[in-house]
Amino acid sequence: MILAALTMALVAPVGQQVPGDPPGDAAALAEQRATLRMAAADAAAARGIPETVAGAPKRGEVPPRNLYMPILDELYPPSALRAEQQGLVRLRCMLTVKGRLEGCEMAFPSGVPALDRAAFEVATFTRYSPWIVDRVPQARRVILPVRWVIAD
Repeated sequence: MILAALTMALVAPVGQQVPGDPPGDAAALAEQRATLRMAAADAAAARGIPETVAGAPKRGEVPPRNLYMPILDELYPPSALRAEQQGLVRLRCMLTVKGRLEGCEMAFPSGVPALDRAAFEVATFTRYSPWIVDRVPQARRVILPVRWVIAD
């Protein structure tokens, strides 16, 4: 289960300034944070995928494992937090051999449009090891569940 705690005093949503950030444009800060998230995600995949392939059996399948998940507190939509909205979103995506989730589409919406939209952003920054068959990475369609929960 993925929890998003209500700790916005410590971590601001995308587009809001965090104490200690240099003064500037909120959009520019959001862009900087997105760039850092993407770099962290790609670095995790670069480390984890070769290890997973090397450790795979010569025969058989190895399902994907999560290598990087962004901090959901940072991506929880402010409007959903204010309204105390929670939900489970399921996206259908193509998991590439490089561990990226691409071509995502809504499989099962949460019923909260803001949470549904934010799930696509989560998919952008999430990295998995690819599906491995006989030590060969394979692209496959997968379902990505994103559970938005406000912790007490």
